[in-house]
Amino acid sequence: MKNILLVCTIALLGLVSCSKDEQPIAEKASYKVEISHTGDVSAFDEFINVTIFSKNAEQVTLKGSPLNKGEGADGFTTYSVSATAQNRSFETSNNVDAVLVSDIFIKSGEGRKISTTITIYKNGSQVAKRNFSYDGTGSNILNIASDE
Repeated sequence: MKNILLVCTIALLGLVSCSKDEQPIAEKASYKVEISHTGDVSAFDEFINVTIFSKNAEQVTLKGSPLNKGEGADGFTTYSVSATAQNRSFETSNNVDAVLVSDIFIKSGEGRKISTTITIYKNGSQVAKRNFSYDGTGSNILNIASDE
């Protein structure tokens, strides 16, 4: 009787673990990020942080506007740059799961306002776009993820 109960339990576990409700593994992709500014661009500094998620984070490459590679933990790598605001574009290698971009603005001159658009493309197709304006008051950060 114990053997039958054990066999039934193992069979039940096998059926549960093979459920069709499991989420599919995300396909690896290449991402392109474009950041454009209008307004009093020279009156603002910005800090850009790009987090790239990949199981093989050490093998990810980033081409385009120069960004400094930072520390990363298992599964992601960060890149950043701090400079006067300017238009930027960069692309990842094709082994990436997702991308998160943060753009932080600091008013450094007499300008009135900066407007920014960040667009993310996955394998050449636009997957996310966000517009943001900053005049030196209120929130100064724009976050956008590739899976929005």
